[in-house]
Amino acid sequence: MSEGWTTVPFDEAFRGKPRGREIPQIETRKVRSKGQWPVIGQGAGQIEGYTDDGTLLFPDDLLPVILYGPHTRRIKLVTHPFVAGPNVRFMWPASDYDAEFSYYMASAADVPSRGYNDHFTLFRQQMFARPTLREQRVIATALREARLAHQATERVLSAVRQLRASMLERLFAGGVGSTTSETVVGAWPMRSLGQMVHPDRPICYGIVQPGPDVRDGVPFVNLTDCHDGEIDVGRLKRTSTDIAARNSRSRLQAGDVLVSIRATAGRIAVVPPELDGAFTTRGMARVSPAPWADSHFISYYLQTSAAQAFLRSSMRGVALRQVNIRDLRQMPAPAPPLEIQTQIAGALQDVDAKLLAEKSRSAALETLFSVLLRGLTSGRIQVSDS
Repeated sequence: MSEGWTTVPFDEAFRGKPRGREIPQIETRKVRSKGQWPVIGQGAGQIEGYTDDGTLLFPDDLLPVILYGPHTRRIKLVTHPFVAGPNVRFMWPASDYDAEFSYYMASAADVPSRGYNDHFTLFRQQMFARPTLREQRVIATALREARLAHQATERVLSAVRQLRASMLERLFAGGVGSTTSETVVGAWPMRSLGQMVHPDRPICYGIVQPGPDVRDGVPFVNLTDCHDGEIDVGRLKRTSTDIAARNSRSRLQAGDVLVSIRATAGRIAVVPPELDGAFTTRGMARVSPAPWADSHFISYYLQTSAAQAFLRSSMRGVALRQVNIRDLRQMPAPAPPLEIQTQIAGALQDVDAKLLAEKSRSAALETLFSVLLRGLTSGRIQVSDS
């Protein structure tokens, strides 16, 4: 802890509701999607809804206030007029605490989860650091700037996601694709997905029973290994060489496209070079593009709303829902010239590269904020108040 700091219990760091003051809280059933006044409670978002009932407004003279979600452990600092959501607890900083610093300090408290039980009692048992007011304001400023940097990156990330979704639909809509200023107009020939694969490697599913994880075995890709179009190579399990040999027909090659067809249909990934010779499981189908078909073009097409709708509508079964290989082979798919396929795939890959960069930046800033939050509010990371 920084020199000169002390630790104090909850009652010395925070004040409760002023004696004799009643603070209204809206009922959940009365929260609306639109209205004049924001409703702020213990949900994930800063604002949970709206209301036009001005009689429920939080008292102006008690702002700013820190809200504690007893069930969710979420903490929010509110400085503007609002209506309090149901069941939130109200806290105010003690006279020798800065409100914004107190909010960050409370957010850093390590309260273990007890499900949907009330956690406020546990929160009140915490000890809190007490730096000088000047140090508190320096820390609050540093944390605010770190949080704003992360929020700015999240906004960029959201914009890139929207751009990607828009481009994905536009480039495959109605046989019209545009990559830069060029536009390719005209109906593309349509084929079935089964006609777009290599004749020697038809669409098939993977190993039905891969067996236990074998340390020196052959890696296989499961549904849970695919996220956002990527395969998490580092977490793959391995099957025995004997099982792999008996399922050689479903062996993967770099550039194959994987499609989840069981339980959660529609996850898509392209097999990277390091997984050449690996396998997949019964919940994934292998699509091996023909020489005249681009792997990434097929992958991106399978992510469009039309292809995803086809997969959802093709799900069969009750206890275990899945897409039959026969239905997957019959899925309609556009088949423009290879040059057009690579142009479209390249344009979307550029967007995905930007998306990956922003995800990495956002993750780094989120980690930085988390480290600073706990380090600065506890005094493990020292600041200068000069």
